Amino acid sequence: MDAQNVYMFAPNAEYLPKLEYVDVEIEAISKHHNLEVFRELERFDLVSIGAERERQDIYHFAGHLGEEGFALKGGYVSIATLIIAIKAAEPRLTVFNTCSSAALAQRIAAATTSDCIFTNTAIYDDRGAEFSIAFYAVLRRESVTSYLQACRIVDPSDNIFQYVSARNARTDEVNEKPTTPDGLSDHIWQELKEVKDRIKAIETFLSGTVLGEPGLTAQVRGVKDDIRRIEREIELVDVLDSRLDKLDTRLDTLEGMLNYSTRTQASVYMFWAVLILLVMAVAVAFLVTYGAKG
Repeated sequence: MDAQNVYMFAPNAEYLPKLEYVDVEIEAISKHHNLEVFRELERFDLVSIGAERERQDIYHFAGHLGEEGFALKGGYVSIATLIIAIKAAEPRLTVFNTCSSAALAQRIAAATTSDCIFTNTAIYDDRGAEFSIAFYAVLRRESVTSYLQACRIVDPSDNIFQYVSARNARTDEVNEKPTTPDGLSDHIWQELKEVKDRIKAIETFLSGTVLGEPGLTAQVRGVKDDIRRIEREIELVDVLDSRLDKLDTRLDTLEGMLNYSTRTQASVYMFWAVLILLVMAVAVAFLVTYGAKG
């Protein structure tokens, strides 16, 4: 892949612990790509840069990310402002080399045209630097034709850094199941969705790469195992549905028998009541008749 145009946002947030390896990231990226670094950032600078400057290939965020947003020099920029800035800038890829950026990346991928690389947990500064060193170097390989492919080579098991494409995020948002099932069906539906996402990733990975890339065999094997497990669970659901149908049939039969029994018992009571009344009527008539004779 050709050298990329990269904007790196690495603010000097003096009120938070210093990130010791940011300079290592800067050196690693600039070694292979066209890099411009922004350190002295205020709240509205991100939006201005995104709206006024030429479109870049990659927006790279290296810093502290929390519930308040992304830490800048004088405070935090909110998640909403980040989305506005990236939507205006339209980079092809946004990299969040921060702690726990999954939710933000999903929102950005769904709301913009930018794919995202994100972390699914808190990470140490040196681990983030290692990813940057490897990722931006791998991007320059002739055999690498996509950001996703480079990400999979560097972190093939998605242990820390994961990838979401804007196209898939929007598709999943549109096709999201309207109602949330519960119980076993909910579990199976979620499993199927995860497998579908992994298959999409592998299909994208295969386009433009050769068989034997690191991590490919493991991913395919993992997907096959997931599919087999889900098939077994679906078979279990089918068996349970069949048993429920049988139980419903037996219940209907028992209800019918109970209704018949109730009606029969009522008829017996009526018969005895009528019989008793007849006997009493005969007895009264007999007494009246013989009493009159006497």
